[in-house]
Amino acid sequence: MRLAVLFRCAPSRLPHILSGRDYRELARFYAAEPWDEMRGDVRNGILCAIVAAFAGAKNAKPGDFMPFVETKDSGPSADDVGVMRRAFEARNAGMFA
Repeated sequence: MRLAVLFRCAPSRLPHILSGRDYRELARFYAAEPWDEMRGDVRNGILCAIVAAFAGAKNAKPGDFMPFVETKDSGPSADDVGVMRRAFEARNAGMFA
């Protein structure tokens, strides 16, 4: 779904826009350099923790100021990857073998 938003298209259109090879490359890139809102939340959390510490807060952490904190940023969720993989396999039978 995130890729559909990124490409501004319906999820059903992604197999027509991206090849399996392009998708794998994007997945590798995202794993190394996430580009979604989580990065913005981290930057904002860091800034808020600095301001809170300056104002006297003890042990303020960026996660304290982030709305949805995951314990580990592991790239695309398993659901996103699974849905996209099934869509590409359906469209490009045997490409992932």
